[in-house]
Amino acid sequence: MNNPPSPLKEQRKTFYSKRAIGWVTFLTGPLSGAYMLAENFKNLGNEDAYRNTLITSLLATFFYFLGAFYLPENIVNILDKGSSSLINLPCLFVLVALQDHYQRKKIEQKIKNGAHLATGWSSFKIGVIGFFIFLSIGFAITMAYIALGLPIGE
Repeated sequence: MNNPPSPLKEQRKTFYSKRAIGWVTFLTGPLSGAYMLAENFKNLGNEDAYRNTLITSLLATFFYFLGAFYLPENIVNILDKGSSSLINLPCLFVLVALQDHYQRKKIEQKIKNGAHLATGWSSFKIGVIGFFIFLSIGFAITMAYIALGLPIGE
């Protein structure tokens, strides 16, 4: 039997805004933004979308790094000059569009019922943790390439 959620449970739920997901993705990478998107799905009660978002984001991160090894030299030179966050733009657009399409209206309704948006510090914390996980995955893939004797960036 489906009972309506109590107002107290609704007040405890925290959601990440489209703006927060966008900024965190741009500054720290797609893994953090995808985690925030997944948490929104979880708080909306969609466990399947939560799980699928996490799995897809891990696979996307793996292929993100794999693809980075094969970027043309001129792109690598641009990224070396300090605009490395630009590589996150496609991920940013995808995650923000997904939040807007699948979550925005539901989150607005939940906020009217007592839920609230996460603070900037909460988003920052997820961004920092996600950034270090993102770097760890990249480091692991790089070490695997070196251990297997595969060429990097050629």
